[in-house]
Amino acid sequence: MGFSVDYAFVSGKPNAAAKYAWVIQRAKGTKAAMPVQLKAKGTLQTFLQDWRPSEGPFSSTLIELRADGSEHPLAAPVALR
Repeated sequence: MGFSVDYAFVSGKPNAAAKYAWVIQRAKGTKAAMPVQLKAKGTLQTFLQDWRPSEGPFSSTLIELRADGSEHPLAAPVALR
């Protein structure tokens, strides 16, 4: 399955030294987290070979991966259509 999302920071900008990930969650099964480099705005695209439409609905969010191992969401999850 292919996924694509447009994003934009509405205030501030991404920290060049920070580590970020794009997380896609499915209703049935595990989530996928892909490391990404963020700009002030852009488009992310990926293809998850083993995923099927029947495993949806799907949601997406961006997280910051902190040095202590914690995950800090940058936004609330958004439903993917």
